[in-house]
This record gives sequence, C-alpha cells and structure tokens, in this order.
Amino acid sequence: MSKGIKKISPNLRLIILIGIVSFFADMTYESARSIIPQYFTYVLGGSVFALGIVIGIGDFLGYSFRSVSGKISDRTRNYWGMMFLGYTINLFAVPLLALANNYIIASILIIMERMGRATRIPPRDYVISTVASENRIGYSFALQNLLDQAGAVIGPLIISVMLFYNYGYRDAFLFLAIPATLSILSLYVSYKYSKKEINFEPRKKIERGIKKRHLMYYFIGIGLSAAGIFHISFILVLAQGFLEQYEVTLIFTLAMVGEGIFGFIFGIAYDKIGKEIIIIGPILAILIISMVSFHNILVFMLLGLLFGAFTGINDTVTRSVVASYIEEEHRGSVFGALNTSYGYGLLISSIFVGYFFNQILIIVLYIIILQISSIIILLKFFKKVNHEK
Repeated sequence: MSKGIKKISPNLRLIILIGIVSFFADMTYESARSIIPQYFTYVLGGSVFALGIVIGIGDFLGYSFRSVSGKISDRTRNYWGMMFLGYTINLFAVPLLALANNYIIASILIIMERMGRATRIPPRDYVISTVASENRIGYSFALQNLLDQAGAVIGPLIISVMLFYNYGYRDAFLFLAIPATLSILSLYVSYKYSKKEINFEPRKKIERGIKKRHLMYYFIGIGLSAAGIFHISFILVLAQGFLEQYEVTLIFTLAMVGEGIFGFIFGIAYDKIGKEIIIIGPILAILIISMVSFHNILVFMLLGLLFGAFTGINDTVTRSVVASYIEEEHRGSVFGALNTSYGYGLLISSIFVGYFFNQILIIVLYIIILQISSIIILLKFFKKVNHEK
C-alpha cells in the first residue's frame, strides 16, 4: 500500500489535494444550488422570471469576472491569495442564505457566491495547468473535476435525506457551513504542501499555439452553446410541479453524477482524440430541450444526467484546450476570457428561458438555432487551428 502511494508524484499529489478542496467546496455550493430554485420560488415567493434573472446575472458575473480575476492573478502572480479570497466569499455566502427572509436578500447572496467562485477558479486552473504533466493535461483536469463532482453528488444526497426527514431548507443551508469550513482548511494544507514539495519547472515553449484572432471563434462557439442551454434550475422548477422535494434534489444529484463521470471520460478522450470532442456539448443541449415536455420521473432523471454531461465537457475539455495551446504567462487571462464568453451565454439563456418559460416551442426553436450555430463556428475554429499546424 505504501509503495503504491510513493509512486504518486508530488505534482499529482498537489492536484489531488486541490481536488479535495473542490470536493468540500462543491459539497457546499452545489448542495445549495440543488434547493435554491425551490427555496427562491416556493418559500421566498420569487417568480420564475425573477429566478431566471438572478441565476443569469449570477452565472454571468460568475464567469465574466473570471477575466478580471485571471488578469489580476497573472499580474500579481499571487495565485494562492486569490484562491483564498475567492473560496472564502464563495463558500460562506451559502450558509447565510438560511437567514434570508425575502428573495432580494437571497439574490444578493446567490450573486456573491458566484462572484467568489469567479475569483478563485482562474488561479486554481493556472496552478493545475502548471503542475500537470504535459501529455496528461486532460487527465489532470478530469481528475480534479472528478473529485470536485464527488462532493457535488454527496452533498445534494445529504440534503435530499434531510428533506426526506422533514428538515427545512434553512436547516440545510446552516448544515453547509461544515463542508465550507473543511474546504478552507484543505486549501491551507494544499498551499503549505505546494511550498514544500512542488518544483514548478518551466514548460517547453508551445509550438502549436492558437493565434489570437482565431481564439474568437472558440470563445463565440462556446458562448453560443452556453446561450442555448436549458439550465438545470429550470429543470428543477418543472420537476417541482409533479415530484416530491427530495426527488427534485435527486435530479440535481444525478446532474452532478453526470458531470463527474462524463467530465472524466471527456477529459481522457481529449488526450486521445483532441479538441474536436467539444462538438458533443451542443448535441447534448439539443437532446435536453427535446425531452423537457415529458413529465416523467425517469425522463427527468435522465435530463439531470444529460445536463451534467453538458457541463462536464465544458468544465474539462474547454480548459484543456487552453492549457494545451496557450503559453503559461497568458493562460490566466485566456481562462478568464473563455469564462466571460460562457458567462454571457448563460446570462442570455437564463433571461430568455425565464421570460418564455411557459412557451416551450419558442424555447425549443431558440436552442436548436443557437446550438447549430455553435457547431458551425466551432468547426470553423478547428479548421483554422489545424491549418496552423
């Protein structure tokens, strides 16, 4: 047993430690996201349109602010300091939701949580991309994402059990202060380990980089795909109309299972196949919207898995492309720009779907048009990059 452990390189151990930080972090905020739509609409009295606006603004800022965070990280080189700041804001906004007595206060806390997440993700991705083995970049991100999603599965499962035994939403939010604290403590352990054990060796110069003008195709293609997704929050609101509270939370749990499993598979596939695997994302989005009208528990469980697969490919493969094609000194900024385009897409999607929530045909046509457009632009990007080799 000890011999097996010794074979793990110090760099891989750091990635695992960061994965443990993510495990407790996702246990905190993904558990919250599994009950926020119900809490917001059924307990605090917010409308579905208001929920769409808040989720849209939160996700937009949660992704677009990563551009700012990435640039600050690159300029200051204080990656760990940015991570500590982001994780603290991100995680402790969650238990404070228990104290919200109206949906306005809840909205502020939801947006704070997203902003904290935006602050810490670019520096975290930089650290992972720097210590990852050059021929196993996809694997490194997939491993971190797998540990991340393990927490995202276990947390909502615990919340589902709490709801089954008649604990309230406020009790659930208060409980989440425990994994939030464990995540911060794990981050401190990771930081100390990185100072003692890790040697950050300079990478070879990337010879097959992407020209800046061609990156725009990538950003627009990913942004359009995000703009054409039927968000899990709306899936949960629909499910609330015909399922029990704990069953709705289980749908979210399956989304996290899907993100973890498929994210890992897509990460491994990226190392074997390459960037073209991103095309699966738009196809998944079309599958999701084609099934939301079937109000059946098994269909909605499948919807959860498919949404998880969609986010899994975006969380793993899109980052791997940046790590493979962008030089280290620009990577934090490009991670930020990529996330900004994704955030714009989620903002548009959430507001549009929230406004036309009761007109499903309009939503179906909108999503199909955007996802086909995304595929066309991503194919153009692949052609440009392949031509440069």
